[in-house]
Amino acid sequence: MNLSELLANESDLHDFLTMLSGDGTEIICIGSTDQSHLRNMKPHFFAANDVSAMASHIRALKSRKLQVVVNFARMARAPHSGRGKATDISAFSVIGMDIDVADP
Repeated sequence: MNLSELLANESDLHDFLTMLSGDGTEIICIGSTDQSHLRNMKPHFFAANDVSAMASHIRALKSRKLQVVVNFARMARAPHSGRGKATDISAFSVIGMDIDVADP
């Protein structure tokens, strides 16, 4: 399932984000960029239990045709700058997927 399909079904997107969120006590980073690399990624941090806010943010990014980067590493708190470092990670959701935002 690609991101477009996830976004088309609110229930699927909610289930995906709930699975990603673990016990809901950490912070999740959802970034975006209009580039083909991550150097210009703009991170946005969410409480893992705020699935509605994450879903709304992802839909807004998609409507602007930006690449969406979901960080599967949950953090105890949002970093002071950037998207965080390995030492900021408190948990990791292991989910393998290929998310495409454009139809082939």
